[in-house]
Amino acid sequence: MYDAAAQQAISLARKLKNKYGDAESICIAKDIHILFTALSRGVTGLHVHTHRMHTIAIQKSLDPYLTRFILGHELGHYFMDKARNKLYIDPYISKNNYIERRADIFSAALILPEKIPEGFADYTSAQLARYYGVPTWTVDLIYKSYFF
Repeated sequence: MYDAAAQQAISLARKLKNKYGDAESICIAKDIHILFTALSRGVTGLHVHTHRMHTIAIQKSLDPYLTRFILGHELGHYFMDKARNKLYIDPYISKNNYIERRADIFSAALILPEKIPEGFADYTSAQLARYYGVPTWTVDLIYKSYFF
């Protein structure tokens, strides 16, 4: 089940990336507002849907790589979890929650190129993760045929 959901997230992210470009361009095309603000402790981003308006709020103090990843993560919720309205503050729940992990996979697939660029062929998954600003486990999953 998880492999199918992961593949669905990767496929959807790549389709949107090919059609619109990066996460910010997707937000513009889908009329999703991005708000950089001070969020509660432990909250880095959230997707809010009120009165037919979608807003992604992102903690304003994040570095650019994490900001990009969080934006993609929240877009994952927008596209894959429209009926849900939950907030996970506990990092343990977030890291081990199926829905949150699927949103992480979606975000990483938006950021990572479909294939590892030639100049990066000798990089480990950890090095690629640092370079692109995504969790190492998402690099392993997306490029699993390359590393395993």
